[in-house]
Amino acid sequence: MSDKSPNLNSVDLPAVDSTTTSAAVDDGDKIDENNNLLNSTSQTSSSSSAIANGLSSLLSSVIKDFDSRAESTINSQDQLGSSLDRLNGGN
Repeated sequence: MSDKSPNLNSVDLPAVDSTTTSAAVDDGDKIDENNNLLNSTSQTSSSSSAIANGLSSLLSSVIKDFDSRAESTINSQDQLGSSLDRLNGGN
């Protein structure tokens, strides 16, 4: 009786084109990635707009405050100059 066990190293499997299989998976992944990118871009765009509007409001109020203080400083310096001229006899 011959005890011959099957050789598992030489099993014939059907040929599979790995490029076609991986390309199909890659295309599906690319579509999902593109959809995620579009959603992310839309959310980023709306977040960016909200941040831009907030910064614009903040900077606008800071600039107005600065202008007001600069104008007050100029008026104060004019008054000081006039007072010094009066005290020094108008020179």
